[in-house]
Amino acid sequence: MTRATRLGMIALFLFASGCASTPKSTSVGTETYGTAGDYVPNPQPQSTTVSNNTGTTSTTTGTTTTTTTGTVSTITTPTTTTGTTTSTNQVVTMDFGDAEQYLGTPTDMPSDQPDHYVNLPEFRQNNADVNQDASLARGWTGKGSTIAIIDSGIDVDHVEFNSAGKIVYQLDRTGTGIQDSIGHGSHVASIAAGEMDGSGTMGIAPDANLAVMKITDNWSASSREAIRAMKKAREDGIDITVYNLSANTNYSGDYKDSITYQGNGIYTSDHIHYGGSNYYNLETPNGFANQLAGTDSVLVVSAGNGSHGYVQNPATFASATNSDGTLMLDGRMIIAGNWNTSTQMVEGAGAGHVCKDWNGVTCNDPYRTSDFYLLAPGMGVTGANHDGTYRTMSGSSQAAPVITGAVAVMHQMWPYMQGSDIVKVLLATGDKQLPNYAEETHGQGLLDLEAATQPYGDIGISYTGRTGTTVPVSGNLSIAGGDASGSLSSISVVDDLDRDYRIDASGFSQTYDLIPLYHLDHQAGNAWSSKFVGGTQEIQGMHFASYETTRTPEGHSFTNMSVGVDSTMFGDTPSDWTHSIVMTQSEHSPFVSFNGMFGQVNHTTTYEINTLYQPNDWYAQAGAMHSLTDMHSGLVQEVTPITSVYAVAGWSRRDINLYTGIKPMIVNGELELKLPTSVDYEGNMHYTNTSIELDSDAIGFVGAQYTIGRFLDAHSLKMNGVLDSNNRYNVGAHYEFTF
Repeated sequence: MTRATRLGMIALFLFASGCASTPKSTSVGTETYGTAGDYVPNPQPQSTTVSNNTGTTSTTTGTTTTTTTGTVSTITTPTTTTGTTTSTNQVVTMDFGDAEQYLGTPTDMPSDQPDHYVNLPEFRQNNADVNQDASLARGWTGKGSTIAIIDSGIDVDHVEFNSAGKIVYQLDRTGTGIQDSIGHGSHVASIAAGEMDGSGTMGIAPDANLAVMKITDNWSASSREAIRAMKKAREDGIDITVYNLSANTNYSGDYKDSITYQGNGIYTSDHIHYGGSNYYNLETPNGFANQLAGTDSVLVVSAGNGSHGYVQNPATFASATNSDGTLMLDGRMIIAGNWNTSTQMVEGAGAGHVCKDWNGVTCNDPYRTSDFYLLAPGMGVTGANHDGTYRTMSGSSQAAPVITGAVAVMHQMWPYMQGSDIVKVLLATGDKQLPNYAEETHGQGLLDLEAATQPYGDIGISYTGRTGTTVPVSGNLSIAGGDASGSLSSISVVDDLDRDYRIDASGFSQTYDLIPLYHLDHQAGNAWSSKFVGGTQEIQGMHFASYETTRTPEGHSFTNMSVGVDSTMFGDTPSDWTHSIVMTQSEHSPFVSFNGMFGQVNHTTTYEINTLYQPNDWYAQAGAMHSLTDMHSGLVQEVTPITSVYAVAGWSRRDINLYTGIKPMIVNGELELKLPTSVDYEGNMHYTNTSIELDSDAIGFVGAQYTIGRFLDAHSLKMNGVLDSNNRYNVGAHYEFTF
């Protein structure tokens, strides 16, 4: 057995924290969870600080209160359009504030104001740096999630962990008991899930449960034990949301000497054993990959504290791929880099990538380390100690549980989300507004819970499931009878990361009299449906009108037309009764109008029968119409045939026409909606079919016409005025030419 092989089997870790009692690894090939002597962290306010060449530690027996404010970074909430009482859309800002709803169940919180949490004595710098106040104000505390801490155990009696049922699983691989004797595991656990109890510190996911897996009783451990702990938890049926592994390999000097920087964040190694496609210590990602397989668990690993541009094992495994190019860990590992808020710099390992497939010019690896590298505050973090007290520690060990807590928060919000999707959310919403930001150094930026708990990118409506193609939340729905607003008060939308939200879309719908006032300009015998196209000309009992309109932005033309006949064309004997049949095809419908996410009305075909009784100057007319709506479906799936009736009575003598009547009133018709209303715990979107009965009220009207003059028996100028029972009125004049 070669020396390199023996080292690959041993694979020792050291914790990635700065601590006065942390030994530096000196043996070749030993893995360290961060070498603590690479930097001297800044002391915390109100803390007694002791510095030496292995890092910084601070122990307190009282409550240390620090009031800090971090840089707030938000994403832009998309703007959308809403319906109005006219056909013109107005751009408004969608409210995703207090009215926002989610699939997951929020925790009942004392306040929905972020400032409330900023002012809590336990809200510290690391909480502020990632905008945790925003997630707390929305009720996201990690409740229902289980965080596995693979570390040195836990102080089981510490106030940060003593609520009933907090620790749901204990596994001791050391034979020394679950109690932490060095403080590292307790510290990490409190950063991830320490209680929100008004004192001490507060975890990023204060309501998350803990699964404690003790793999060491000192400052080093083996990767084999970490993997075995994960395996045992699976065998015991523990549903782990996220594993936290705050530990890394300490690279030997000869390995670091073998590393060459090739530019653009790419490094290569020509080490005789660990170079090329091999990993340091001849480790492989297989052990971790096997334990993640078949689960949705996420693994958060510290980047390491080495003062070089690339991460340390096992963080290197995040970008490892199978022979077919797929990720061995299924995209479910996040590498936690250490962000120094004071200096605004990365401490320890940066996001550089040690290439495994280098052709001498370019790196052919499908993924880069920076694709999975996310920063979190890890300097001068106060957390639980092993003896009931608190201490301050620094390192990527402290950065990792911040991200681990964020995974638990995401899981509470969207329990159906796969682990790989949760990783994508946190990476995609990282704050890149950092000084001198470079992906090869800062990866995907600084964890931002404000952005991660808000819609990402554009929100939209999907007709075909949560992951289907979406259309913008825009458009309007106007109907002449019935009310769709109640059905639209809570519908599901999705963002660019396929996460669902509920919105109140009732403002996009209105019940409104769609019949324009100029349709009330009536003369005895006029077919009402012909008014949809501006009226017709009559010649010997035949009625006809036709014109084209150009639709924008499509630019297509549409032929509006009306044709009909009446009973006068069938005989010469005058009669007090005239019966008409008319067919009208119009671009617009007087009963329903919608566009955008609701679909689109293409045109309406209306069949009308009417009867006119006119024994003298007095007349009465009644009609019934049957309207068929041609449409492209959206949220509106169907408009059934609409039946409407109207009546007009009046007195007319040459230059004067006085009349009153009832506008077309819908007596039968329905609007069929298919609305996304919920997403189940498997991530399937469910739709609700809703029928809106179109039953408009009777709207009366009166009108008058006066012909000022006639010229050559074909030309006339008319004054007219109308008023309906909704107090809408119109006064005008028009020129008329009669064939």
